[in-house]
Amino acid sequence: MINLIPPQARKYVQAEYWIRVVTVYLILLSVSFGTIAVLLIPAYALIAFQLKVYEAQYIETEAQNASYANLENTVILANETAQQILKKAPEPSFSTITEELWATADASIQLGSIIMERNPKTQNIEQVQIVGQASTRESLARFRNALEAQDRFASAELPLSNLAKDKDVPFTITAVINRSE
Repeated sequence: MINLIPPQARKYVQAEYWIRVVTVYLILLSVSFGTIAVLLIPAYALIAFQLKVYEAQYIETEAQNASYANLENTVILANETAQQILKKAPEPSFSTITEELWATADASIQLGSIIMERNPKTQNIEQVQIVGQASTRESLARFRNALEAQDRFASAELPLSNLAKDKDVPFTITAVINRSE
């Protein structure tokens, strides 16, 4: 084949050829990157939207956690207050204890006197001294057992000397108030 292009022009044509090839490749590369970018726009929009949703949920969850922490502190404070109130449960009055003693005594027990004193330090009634007369020794034992069975009294002490007589038994019972109510 005869080459009709002079050697000087041939170098120029070859440079022009490679410039056009590189330009075409660069244009094709740019178009492909542009197409990929256009195709990625919906994915980018979706990810950005999901990120905003997750961020809103995170903020809401943090607010709920803070609210729960405040509620937890409030419940702890309420429990401590309730424990303090329970420790300072109202002391039964003299009349309440007297009514319970009269309700426990049956017809065979005659209560003469009931002696209660408050502890000067705690202002609590610690023990009750009951003086009276029982018709029989058995009725006196039943009365003592009935006192011990009540939640109000921890124990009821009856001296053995009170059981010396069989009928018309005078007695003195010391009942200790139960503090674990």
